[in-house]
Amino acid sequence: MKGTAKLLLLSSLVVLYFGLGVVGPWYADVPFQGSIAALCVLLRLQTSGWRGLRTDLAFLLPFLCTLVAMGALLDAFAMANRTDWTEDALCKALVFPNSFWSIQLAVGALRLTDLVALPRGVRRFFILTHALVSKSRPLIERLWWLVCHDPSLQTGPWIIRSGRRLTVLLAAALIAVYHETEATVRVYDARMALLEENPS
Repeated sequence: MKGTAKLLLLSSLVVLYFGLGVVGPWYADVPFQGSIAALCVLLRLQTSGWRGLRTDLAFLLPFLCTLVAMGALLDAFAMANRTDWTEDALCKALVFPNSFWSIQLAVGALRLTDLVALPRGVRRFFILTHALVSKSRPLIERLWWLVCHDPSLQTGPWIIRSGRRLTVLLAAALIAVYHETEATVRVYDARMALLEENPS
């Protein structure tokens, strides 16, 4: 399977998961989320081996641990008169890796030949999106390393340090992804213009 059919199948699977497990009725269904997580881990092992999985976990675990710790802290202070912060944080700690892996696996399964075969009207959008998503992962990993080693973010209690790092990471990632998008669009448009001038 390739081209439009492959893209439609992968997109449908990702949208189906998000519709049921992220914004739908199975968001807090632990058996469902656990099954999706197990499936994603098996597929990740098949595509990238133990090294790829270890890299994923090294990237995800600091964020997930911070998320659960913040949930427990909010529970301890009964913020907004709620007592389910930890439970909600644990649900998010399952949903976020599943969302991350589902998109990563779908993007990884697509090849440039699949996208080139798409109709002209949608080809540009999907090629640029594929390139951007592929670049985002290593970009965020580099930014996370930088914020973790920035001396100005090393002071204060652990929960404060973690909150600062995540805030800085989010802002830096948004700016970096914006610049990467602009650069990718310029390169793509320039190459397509060159091909149109010299079709042979």
